[in-house]
Amino acid sequence: AMVGRFLTGLGAPCGLNVRFIADTVKKANRTAISAILVTVSAMGMSLGPFCAVLLDFADVDIYIPIFGEIIINGMTGPGYLMFLFWGIYTVFLVLYFKESERIGLQEIAQTTARHYAAPSLENAKSLDSVDTNDDTMLSGDEDDNLEIEESSNGLRYINEATVVCMTLKFIGKFVLEIMGCSVSLLTRHRYDWSVKKIGTLSFVNGLLVIPISTSVGYLSQHYTDITMLLWLLLVAFTGLLLLLDVTDFGANPFEDGYNDDLFFAVGSKRYVAGIILEFCGFQASQSVVLSMLSKVVPLSLAKGTFNSGFMATTLSTLARANGDVLITVMGLVSIRELLNLLVVPALLLTAFCIMIAHFHKHKLDV
Repeated sequence: AMVGRFLTGLGAPCGLNVRFIADTVKKANRTAISAILVTVSAMGMSLGPFCAVLLDFADVDIYIPIFGEIIINGMTGPGYLMFLFWGIYTVFLVLYFKESERIGLQEIAQTTARHYAAPSLENAKSLDSVDTNDDTMLSGDEDDNLEIEESSNGLRYINEATVVCMTLKFIGKFVLEIMGCSVSLLTRHRYDWSVKKIGTLSFVNGLLVIPISTSVGYLSQHYTDITMLLWLLLVAFTGLLLLLDVTDFGANPFEDGYNDDLFFAVGSKRYVAGIILEFCGFQASQSVVLSMLSKVVPLSLAKGTFNSGFMATTLSTLARANGDVLITVMGLVSIRELLNLLVVPALLLTAFCIMIAHFHKHKLDV
């Protein structure tokens, strides 16, 4: 089972998808296409728990001459189903996929060329002693040395817009992980939910992200990325505020459940509302962050191994791993107060995201 999970992770095309969008889609349409990617991902996240709930009712034995008896139930069904889906996807990919023109890379190259051409022309005009032949030589050398100059000055861009986008990507995935993966643990101990209720909540979350991400794609044609990002972060922050249970501060850490007799306690309905707002806000903001990262990444990185797709996938993996570690540590501290132990750092991190996005909006407004 562990080997299967490992191989499934190796086959995940997330980084390639993000890289392909960054390389082949024009800058003006990149946010809308990234929103479509997030929408399709949300459909998968909603159908996954839904299919898991349905397969939990299955108990079928099928005999195949070559492979023998195959048992399909709640444990083995998801593996067989995904094997079928990935097999169909691979066949269509081999038969119909065609490489597209790298429009995105061309735009980055043109932007970089304009960035270095302007200072060169100003310096050429200011030097009266430079003759026409020298000007021609300067123009020719500019194209030859463009990639070298870009590589040497790439750190300046990374330290500003690129690092901000990477930080937003990491924190967004981190908060999504700690709040999403703790749902089963929290609802089981606080509200005594069954597996089917937990799966239904995940299904509803994924369904609600679809219209929100679609709206983000439409609004990207009328509003800047940074404006939509700030609004989506505020939605997520509002959801986290609903999840903050002030009645748990100072409560007995050895008790089960929650303070259901107190008005300001986070009950099941308030928890559902908060988790939906938090999930939809952060999940929809991922398309905006991906689009901004692909627009601000320097040319030397856009063409190399450490491109926007690789960085986004690596940051997401690191964020999920660290999020799981935090859930484990906080669970060891106190299961009774686990909700606040996760919500408080999530609130602080979300406020930090809003702050850095606002202070660097002139760098991210591209």
